[in-house]
Amino acid sequence: MDPVFLLGKSEWESVARLSDYNIPYSEFILVYMLEYNEKLLEVSRRLGERYKIPVLMIPLPFLWYKRLNGIKKLRDVGPLDFVKLFMRAKLVVTNSFHGTAFSLIFQKPFVPFAHSRLNLRLKNILQLYNLEDVQLTGNETSTDLTEKRIEEILLRTAQTHEAPNSELERVIEESKRYLDNAIEAVKRGGGN
Repeated sequence: MDPVFLLGKSEWESVARLSDYNIPYSEFILVYMLEYNEKLLEVSRRLGERYKIPVLMIPLPFLWYKRLNGIKKLRDVGPLDFVKLFMRAKLVVTNSFHGTAFSLIFQKPFVPFAHSRLNLRLKNILQLYNLEDVQLTGNETSTDLTEKRIEEILLRTAQTHEAPNSELERVIEESKRYLDNAIEAVKRGGGN
């Protein structure tokens, strides 16, 4: 399990509270994408219009953003600020594993898009939450991305925490045990 899941929601909230980043809105949609995806941006803009709240993006320095009409790029977002933005977002649109992970940790409704090359971890975590069928590819036509379909995805992702997820808990505990055993082995001088 990715280490981000080894801390619980309340522990990540404590991390987020260390940020002094000034978020100028009380409600916003957060966009975090690791590769440019016009459909992801289209869905984000439509959600901003539907909910009448701003759409904010955590930009990556190596990505060139074409048309961001209606989406505001944030500046100088550090690691603590990143966590705070996910904690405070009303909903998230992402094609990133960590964008998906923090949406799940903070129990945010989100729209997950596939990453064209780095999608295995995204698929795996969505499967642990029984959400593998909500991921969009970005190849959908505008008629496929109906308001009804997007609202169904947001509802499904928002409901992931209504019932305990024993498989997720098992994987997290197994990961913690593995790390504890590895640390003990190193302390005893015999670990790889």
